[in-house]
Amino acid sequence: MERIVSQRTWLAAEQFDTILKCAHDLREKGWEQDAIDLEKALRDAAGSARTGMKLDIFDAQLHFWSGRYDLQLASINSVLSKQGLTPVQLKDESAPFACENLKSAPANPPLQGPLVSILVPAYNSAGTISYVLESLRNQTYRDFEVIVVDDASTDDTASIVAPFCDADPRFRLLSMGRNSGVFVARNMALASATGEFVTNQDADDWAHPQKIATAVAELRRDQSIIATWVDHVRCSKQRGFRALNGYFRPDASSLMFRQKPVLETIGYYDSVRAAGDGEFHLRMGRSFGSRSIRKIDKLLSFVSWSDASLSGEGLSRSTAIWVFSVLHGAHTAKLSASGMRPRTRSTCLFLLRSGRFRYRTVSPPRPDMAPERRTRLMTGRSCQQRRFHTSVG
Repeated sequence: MERIVSQRTWLAAEQFDTILKCAHDLREKGWEQDAIDLEKALRDAAGSARTGMKLDIFDAQLHFWSGRYDLQLASINSVLSKQGLTPVQLKDESAPFACENLKSAPANPPLQGPLVSILVPAYNSAGTISYVLESLRNQTYRDFEVIVVDDASTDDTASIVAPFCDADPRFRLLSMGRNSGVFVARNMALASATGEFVTNQDADDWAHPQKIATAVAELRRDQSIIATWVDHVRCSKQRGFRALNGYFRPDASSLMFRQKPVLETIGYYDSVRAAGDGEFHLRMGRSFGSRSIRKIDKLLSFVSWSDASLSGEGLSRSTAIWVFSVLHGAHTAKLSASGMRPRTRSTCLFLLRSGRFRYRTVSPPRPDMAPERRTRLMTGRSCQQRRFHTSVG
């Protein structure tokens, strides 16, 4: 640590995000003087608007630790203002910034355009699904349909969603016969989506009111791109904001794409339990070109940070961009041909050999298939259609 502090000026300039995380962690562990030294170097090195906004979120974290939730909110709204976005509010001003405690400010004039299908898989989400759907109902973009798929929940998820559907015809509820995971449920929603554009919303995350409008505007402005995605930060009542990668991270589940060309070219999501976002994104980039997927550098998603969620401490969404589903028994040579980073290939091999990755593929539903079979397991492509595939050993 002494070496890091002694080299803080150079490190802050060359490894800003890493040193920002160090300052965050030192503060959290009570090493205040070392943290202050790093913070000063970071503020001196913040030469761009982007790094300045990362320090705004760090300030929000400092206010979280001091219990000043009003100032915590003000720091986040400072970031939103710099990005041309409307501020957000707290439902309970005596509680910290967290997905369940957010509400929209008074709405801008409503925007209209092509229909957007928003897919919301939900499993035992009774504690979160209400604020998720409220954030979608309060979008400034009005032409959307929300398709919630209850993945055989054992709690009150379906009964909480039902009033939204009764009150607003844009909301629909579908139910799985058995629990099959996020991406199988998402495929069920995708099979019934009617929108020109499709996007996703996790069942414990909060959408900024301009999230859908911003993505639609970019897709309409530039017809050469096939999809967009946005930034998120992870937050919780217990720990504040997660400092990984300078707080801002690409939100894989925010991907909005043109439905017809994407489904005709690459099909549905893989029917896997995790990493399906990353595999779908990677497959799309290989088919349409990486430049056809545009990153919008705006903070439009707030992701619930918990050990129970896919975006918590387990397999992260950024890892999912590179670690995609592979067949049990895959060979090293075929992993090398997949285009993965060397370290990721090693991780995949370890997980495969230890039996922690399993894989199954089901063909997309046929028009003549019985309804109960159409709503079972749906995926994008068979093994024979994959650019990367192996045989089961």
